[in-house]
Amino acid sequence: MSIILYDLPPSAWCQKVRIALAEKEVSYARRIVRPGEHLEPWFVALNPLHKVPVLVHDGLVVRESTIIVEYLDEVFRATPSLYGDDPRTRARVRLMEDLADEHVCAVVYELFMELGPRGNPGGAEAELRLRDAVARAFDVLESALDPGGPWALGEAFSAADVALAPFLVGYAPRARVEAAIDRRPRIAALTASLRARPSVGIVEGAWAEWTAMSCADDPAVAQANA
Repeated sequence: MSIILYDLPPSAWCQKVRIALAEKEVSYARRIVRPGEHLEPWFVALNPLHKVPVLVHDGLVVRESTIIVEYLDEVFRATPSLYGDDPRTRARVRLMEDLADEHVCAVVYELFMELGPRGNPGGAEAELRLRDAVARAFDVLESALDPGGPWALGEAFSAADVALAPFLVGYAPRARVEAAIDRRPRIAALTASLRARPSVGIVEGAWAEWTAMSCADDPAVAQANA
């Protein structure tokens, strides 16, 4: 069996796949796609949309993080399912995963990009608009999380937690929204649980790896991503 993950360390979507691989206890090789390499012919042949992550399993090319996680869950069944064992549970997981990907995580990422790599070009007005958007998204997430915890949907760690982890653990502090998390007890509790989960350790590890890579290339880039 051969598995290769085409990866960029700070990408939340690559981190999502790596968490799933760790949860499924799957060994794999990583190929880091440095900025610019996504436009090179060898990578375009893997993904004409020029995006990571890409997973290659015994010659099969699988793209898009959610599809990759679903594929891994279906192929590697020896470990507990990330989507549950019945249609109702799988629907709940997918609904929460969609909320994470398309709403919560999207605005946290946009705020991170505004404050970090872009250097806040929109100024105070753009930052305030994005912080308001994050607050609204967090309110929706807070009401959607299972109050019993410790995970997004209760007792079982799921693909919903996999989707939320890179943002609540990695991007949230870099977007400086920890206070907004602390004001919402369910999100705060979930974030603490995620930080303690061994598989989620790859999130901060990936950021440290990226900082080291950036330092080797350009100290200014490293500072922007710290």
